[in-house]
Amino acid sequence: MAGCISSQKPDGYEAAAKAARLNARVAGNRGYHADVGRRLRNPVERARRRCSVGIADTRGVRLLYRLDAGGVPSEVLIHPDGELGHCVYEAIRDVPLPPPPEPGYWIAVDVPTSVRLDPRGAVR
Repeated sequence: MAGCISSQKPDGYEAAAKAARLNARVAGNRGYHADVGRRLRNPVERARRRCSVGIADTRGVRLLYRLDAGGVPSEVLIHPDGELGHCVYEAIRDVPLPPPPEPGYWIAVDVPTSVRLDPRGAVR
């Protein structure tokens, strides 16, 4: 994935987050979002595990991508802007994404940092 990483701009981030939420809610876009989720699931999980080692922040991160017509991010916003988000972005930046429904399309990639324990204490 090529693209520029933008520092958080409150208005820019909020507008992009709203666009990504609206895009995900459109019934005709659900197949696209499912495809993106399948492509990113394993790379994001590997990146989360690798990048969260030694980081005390448990808030997780959200990456917002503005995709061009070919599915290449032309802009990336990271919230909160910090070590974890930049590490995850660098780890998944080359994962190819399908062309979006339209150029300038925003998607959100959520990366939780917490792990759940089952009743026996094993990490799931």
